[in-house]
Parts: sequence; structure tokens; C-alpha cells
Amino acid sequence: MRIFTKAVFISAVIFCFLIIFNTTAFAWPDPPTVAEILDDEGIANELESEWTASQSDDKDNRHEEGGWIMQCRTWNGSAYDLSLRITSVARGSAAGIAPGTAPTGDVDCRVVGFKHTHPNPPTDEDGNR
Repeated sequence: MRIFTKAVFISAVIFCFLIIFNTTAFAWPDPPTVAEILDDEGIANELESEWTASQSDDKDNRHEEGGWIMQCRTWNGSAYDLSLRITSVARGSAAGIAPGTAPTGDVDCRVVGFKHTHPNPPTDEDGNR
């Protein structure tokens, strides 16, 4: 009897917690496809900005730019809305980038990818490959 009472009490506390904080069980859907990521207007704008920042036309200053692609959830009062964003990493070198550890501190976001620029042409202005 005592175990049953304890289980009922714990269940009631969890139930009250869910009501008080207006949360529902949330299971992340499958990650977005590459096409869905590229179709996102905010991501497309960020990719364009990063390409410009890579300075691909400047042989002395071109460098890789990159970032983690995050899918985030926002509670709208009755359900979660999902959105994509990029968390940038430190500027890379002419032919590399070190993304570091994937961000994990925000429970409302998850990493769904990493992207970076390749600003170097196959053969540069000096004939180097």
C-alpha cells in the first residue's frame, strides 16, 4: 500500500509540474533534409552573407566561414513552432576551419548540421592547385 501511495504522489507531482509549466511531451521530428535547410529564407541569407565574408575574390584574405545549423523550438501557447538558425564559429584559414564542439547548452535547440564555405578556386591566380 505504501509503494502504491508513493507512486500516486509522484505521478501527481509530475502531472502538476506539466500543468504549471504548460509543457507537453515533445519528441523532435526527423531532422530537416538538405533541401528543406536550403529552402529556409534565413539560412539562405546567412549562407550568402558568409560567402561574401569569405572574401573569395581576394587571394590574400580569402578564408573559410562556417557554423552549426540549429533547429529550435518555440512554445506558441498550444504547440511548438520549429525554426532553423545558424550559430557561427570562429573564422577559418584559407583552406580550413575548426568548428570546435557542437553547441549543447540550449534545450530548445538541437544541431542538425554543420556548413562552411570553400572560397578557394580549384586553381588560384598563381596557378596553384
